[in-house]
Amino acid sequence: YGPRRESMHGAVRAQGRGLYDRVMERSLGPLIIGIGLVVVVVGVLVLSGALIWFGRLPGDVRIRSEHTRVYIPIVSCLLASVALSLILALVRRLF
Repeated sequence: YGPRRESMHGAVRAQGRGLYDRVMERSLGPLIIGIGLVVVVVGVLVLSGALIWFGRLPGDVRIRSEHTRVYIPIVSCLLASVALSLILALVRRLF
């Protein structure tokens, strides 16, 4: 931690603030509500069948044999990564 200095009341405190203090300074309420709303919207889309195509994209590898099934969702993971990167970039700009 940073150098220490005496306050007016004689207590010693750290001059620099940690990451936790800087994060807690900001209002986390709207961020948590926003994340909750996104989770609810995705849940409704999954329940309604609107995302049934996700996981069955061209480029997702499916190997089926008599005794085994292997599924490797390469393109689905890439699409999810791009979507999450865009969402996080927007959140970073807003906050």
